[in-house]
Amino acid sequence: MRTIVEQAKAAAAKAERAKKQNRISKLVFSVHR
Repeated sequence: MRTIVEQAKAAAAKAERAKKQNRISKLVFSVHR
């Protein structure tokens, strides 16, 4: 069982990754348009 701190870190990392991926996909989308 993971600690709350580990869960928070994992959630933050996931959010960062999603944000980056979102930005990249937006860039690609605007370029292809």
